[in-house]
Amino acid sequence: MTTLVLRDVRIAFPELWEATQFDGQGEHRYSTAFLVDPASETHKKIEAMIDQVAAAKWGVKAKAKLAGLVGIPNKFCYMDGHRKADYAGFAGNMALSATRKLKDGRPVVVDRNKSPITAEDGKIYAGCYVNATVDIWAQDGTYPGIRATIINVQFVKDGESFGGAAPASDVGLDDLGYSEDADEDLI
Repeated sequence: MTTLVLRDVRIAFPELWEATQFDGQGEHRYSTAFLVDPASETHKKIEAMIDQVAAAKWGVKAKAKLAGLVGIPNKFCYMDGHRKADYAGFAGNMALSATRKLKDGRPVVVDRNKSPITAEDGKIYAGCYVNATVDIWAQDGTYPGIRATIINVQFVKDGESFGGAAPASDVGLDDLGYSEDADEDLI
């Protein structure tokens, strides 16, 4: 496994607080996709990391092995976003799908100042920008592939929500202060 830090990428389908099964089958996992600009340094780092872990696992057969895996969603974690162009944010980007097994514990999810974030905070949503750390690794045997495991996710900034709803905020509200008589004014 090789650890890679992703900087300022958008997140899609964040399942970071409750592990789920894929189509109701298999192990419970946390999962998400990180959307990466194909012209970015992050894209180059991911591709180099994939080549590195493939060479470490398969040696001289790595290039041929990768050729047989690229483009197969359940065998290769890094895809051209056009494959999911029906989903907001994917077109024109690459998508790194990453999971984490329930038995390995929930990924660390934090705010800009590294304070913990919960699902109820609404800070991490499809479309926001995050930093993240993932392990990229090659799997051999019965289920060969190139996989990515989520280690942590850090909120960086808001982005247009892929789900349509804007993130919760206090924009448009005035500070009305507090007074004992305020409750009577509301009645």
